[in-house]
Amino acid sequence: MNGERIRVRLPEDAAHLLEELRAHKGEVLSLLRRREESPEMPPGVRLVRWEPKSGPVILTHYAVVTDVSRFISMTLLELRAGLTGKRTWC
Repeated sequence: MNGERIRVRLPEDAAHLLEELRAHKGEVLSLLRRREESPEMPPGVRLVRWEPKSGPVILTHYAVVTDVSRFISMTLLELRAGLTGKRTWC
């Protein structure tokens, strides 16, 4: 995409779609602009849809802990690892 111009390579057997693309140029430009605004994904990850909400956004997390001693131990291990810059997989 270059401003209001769209460059596309179509296989010969898809050339008939060119007029359809021209007819929906505004929608295609809008889609391409939104795609440019989305964050870059890590290798192996494909973003299916990008529709961020406007702030403020409230996040709520609920968890049920059945083994309290283990939860405390694992949380402290994660805290130590975070403070030392190490990653843990618990």
